[in-house]
This record gives sequence, structure tokens and C-alpha cells, in this order.
Amino acid sequence: MTKTVWKKQLKLSDLQDVAAPRGAKLLAFRNQNEEPCIWFLCDPEAPNMIIGKLRIMGTGHMTDMLDEPGWNFVGTDLFHRGVLVLHAFFQSE
Repeated sequence: MTKTVWKKQLKLSDLQDVAAPRGAKLLAFRNQNEEPCIWFLCDPEAPNMIIGKLRIMGTGHMTDMLDEPGWNFVGTDLFHRGVLVLHAFFQSE
């Protein structure tokens, strides 16, 4: 099984489903051209499926959602020349 790194562009929203090939491993959350993106390692031949939920939040934003089990920190990056700092958390299904 050959694996490759894929990028998925995200919506700039608080909570969204992440679809990727089965068994994908989430590697990073970063800003590319002012768009939030994630990169993951996957087998491109595996069937696509929802692998989890991604929560994006700004510094100082309150949420009790992250108190639920299974949320893992993915990364932090700067948007709009550092004015907006966003943090991503992932919960696999």
C-alpha cells in the first residue's frame, strides 16, 4: 500500500466534518493563501469516508465542546498578517 500526503481546504467555520480516505492520519493545520487547510497521510486507493470532526476557534473563544473526550490539538496558525490566530482540534469517529 503506497501512501501520499493530501491537502484539504477547509471552510472558515467553527465545526465541520472531515472526509478523507479510510485510515488517513491528520498531520497539520495551516494557513495557505489565507485559507485554512489540513494535510493528512493516506492511501489514495482507500474508500472515502467521514473520519472525524474539526473544530476551529480563535484565541480567547470559549467552548465546552472540547471538554468532551477524544478532542486532540492539531495546530495553530496566523491569518490576515497575524491579526487572527486560529487553533484547530480534531475528534475522530
